[in-house]
Amino acid sequence: MSQRSGCEFCVAHHTAGLARHVGDEKLARDLAAASVGRGPRDVLTAREVAFCVYTHKLTQSPRSMCMEDLAALRKLDIDDATILDLNQIVAYFADVNRTVLGLGVATRGEPLGLHPNEERESFEHRQENGGRGQ
Repeated sequence: MSQRSGCEFCVAHHTAGLARHVGDEKLARDLAAASVGRGPRDVLTAREVAFCVYTHKLTQSPRSMCMEDLAALRKLDIDDATILDLNQIVAYFADVNRTVLGLGVATRGEPLGLHPNEERESFEHRQENGGRGQ
């Protein structure tokens, strides 16, 4: 989604976080590329591909969403609660991408791939820099 929105900071941050969680930078890059159709989709399950298709359409052309988009997910036994979660996550990240882009946040000096509760350093960085990555 961040790649579709053009938010380089978010792409770098989430790819670094994914690499930390899967323990493999190449796999993280492959997963990120596959999720936007720029890499081999065989690294994703059919369910993950369906999530990506839904996410791309909702990100790129939300007014064109229709019942068939939901039907495609339901065909894979994805229930309505999961679809609602997916929709809310996409909407949240659309907002975050626009916030980051609107503030001109950059990756320079930012600890990428960390959540504030994962390392004390990320809290200290925010205090020193006032929360900006520029």
